[in-house]
Amino acid sequence: MKIFKNLLRTIFFIIYPNYLFSETITKEDLKFLSFNDKKVFVENCLEKENIIVTPQCLNFLGIKILLNNSDNLEISKESLKYIKNQSIYYLNEAAERGFIDAYINLGWIYSNDKFELQDLKKSAEYFKLYNNLKTKGSQIKVIKKDK
Repeated sequence: MKIFKNLLRTIFFIIYPNYLFSETITKEDLKFLSFNDKKVFVENCLEKENIIVTPQCLNFLGIKILLNNSDNLEISKESLKYIKNQSIYYLNEAAERGFIDAYINLGWIYSNDKFELQDLKKSAEYFKLYNNLKTKGSQIKVIKKDK
């Protein structure tokens, strides 16, 4: 019985994290990419039909689905709202996973009145956060070189 429990735990800890990561990017969202962007995404973020969830892939998907669809007059308001929410979600995920350039994209989105998400306070916070993290990263590189 104890062996069975340990086996189940092992299987759970091997499979469950992969399940969580696979749900971060919804394959359905790839339809919002342009043909060329989809090609780039497939080349860099897909391996054996599985999406590779990296911060760079999340950032790419987040900014591209918004840019490709913000002027699309054929898209319903509900779909556009979904795209905006997904874009912000993907960019936040990329930033939380250490891709600090995602903060620039978030700052830009919130500074732009084109997307109906304009919030200059949020925008300034994201730009400041990016600058602080970039400066901190530069200082760490200098310290490592000095050693």
